Amino acid sequence: MGVKGLYSLLKENQIFEYIPFRDSRLVVDGNNLVHHLYFTSNLDQNHGGQYLAFQAQVRTFFTNLDVCGVEPYVLMDGSSGDTTLSDMNVPQVKCFGEADCQVAALAREWRCPVLSKDSDFYIFDLPEGLLLLDNFRWDAVKVDDGGSYIPCQRYTTTLFCNFFHINPNLLPVFASLARNDSVFLPEDGREMPWPANLVGLLRWLQGFQMTEERPNSSNEHRARKE
Repeated sequence: MGVKGLYSLLKENQIFEYIPFRDSRLVVDGNNLVHHLYFTSNLDQNHGGQYLAFQAQVRTFFTNLDVCGVEPYVLMDGSSGDTTLSDMNVPQVKCFGEADCQVAALAREWRCPVLSKDSDFYIFDLPEGLLLLDNFRWDAVKVDDGGSYIPCQRYTTTLFCNFFHINPNLLPVFASLARNDSVFLPEDGREMPWPANLVGLLRWLQGFQMTEERPNSSNEHRARKE
C-alpha cells in the first residue's frame, strides 16, 4: 500500500535528479512494469488486447536495456513466469505475496536501483535509489562519449530528507502516519485532512532529529482514522 499523494508532492518540488542510466544491474518491479507498458503503449484494449503487439513492446524494452549495458532482474507478485522474458533469457522470479520487500532487499544487496512507480519504494532505504517508470525513457535511448544510455529520473531518500530537513530514521513513521485518513498535529491542535497533512507531517517531524526523540504514537502525538 503506497502513500497517497506522495508522488504529487515529490513532483511538485522536483525531488529527483536526472541521470544517464547504463552499465548497471536493475531490479525491476515486474507487475508495475507490465501494467505501465500495456497502458502507455496505445494498444487497442477493446478487441483482444493486441497481445502480439504488446509482446513486441516488451521485447523492445528489454532489448534497449541490453543496448545500454543494463542487466535486469524481474520480480513478479505471485504470478507465473512470462514466456517472452524466458525466450529472451531475462532473469525473473515469482514471489508469493507482494514482492516489494524482496525487490528492496535485492537492490540493497546488489547496490543497484529499482525500477517502479510504486510509492512504497519512496520510503525504502535504497542505496542507488528508485528510477521512476513514468520518466524512464527506454524508448529514447541516447548516445554520448560513454556509449548508449537511457535518460531517466532518480529518487533517493537522501534527496527527500535533505529537502524536507528530516531524519531518515523517521521515514517509516512518516509513511505510517501519512496512510491515515486524517492526522492531528499537536503544535496547533488542528485536524489536517489528506493531502495537506503530508507537508504538515513533514514540518512536524523536523522537530525530531535524534533517534531517541521519535514521536510516540500512543499518546498526544498520534494519528487516528475517522
